[in-house]
Amino acid sequence: MSRRTWLAALLLFLITVLVRMPASWALHLLPSGISCEQPSGTLWHGSCARLQAAGVAVGPVSWSLRALPLLLARADADVLSEDTRLPLQAHVSLRTGGRMEASAVQGEFELSPELLPSFPDGWRGGVRLNLAALSVVDGRLQSLQGTVDIDSLRQQSPPMAMGSYRLEFAPAAGAPGASASDGVVGSLRDTAGPLSVTGSLRYTAIGGYEINGLVAARSDATPDLAKAVEYQGVADGQGRRQFSLAGTL
Repeated sequence: MSRRTWLAALLLFLITVLVRMPASWALHLLPSGISCEQPSGTLWHGSCARLQAAGVAVGPVSWSLRALPLLLARADADVLSEDTRLPLQAHVSLRTGGRMEASAVQGEFELSPELLPSFPDGWRGGVRLNLAALSVVDGRLQSLQGTVDIDSLRQQSPPMAMGSYRLEFAPAAGAPGASASDGVVGSLRDTAGPLSVTGSLRYTAIGGYEINGLVAARSDATPDLAKAVEYQGVADGQGRRQFSLAGTL
């Protein structure tokens, strides 16, 4: 057999090995804090029966890995969650140094402590994600661009409708959504419901959040809700009162 034939056979063998690499090899590409249970398929087109990150577990989740970015020490993949509780799609890029970037993130889900353990029990609402870009380093959010809509937020007991809201994270430096030393900041406003709300949300580098803004009860607010707004303090000339919330995610 000629040398050229041997080289061709060797190249064919290497290509076959690369194409058939098991999905379990992809586990070495995942940053700390993200786990993939019961991987199946190949490195290039694989899936996890259950993917867990930041206390949230979903599955099944599948991916299609792109080859060329691997030459730049970067793993780029199109990711799809087929979990009926959290249908989600995104383009994800894993880089060295524990950095993860995502773009074209879209999904819808219902807020509940079953899906999000850190979410308060007794509250419900729908969430729609439309994020152009985000980056996470060592499990901490560093930057965010896009919108998060919270629809029909409500307290279950006693029943109380709180309305719908939009968080908007802008890309420009120094504006809401820019990555800065004081965290990621987005603007907050209501889109429907019994409360008029404007304000901002700041997500800190250590995983906490702060919401500050102005709130006023509309004419269709229940007496209990209107009274709760009055407890926020003295109203300004437009009937708005300052409010503040803080916690840890």
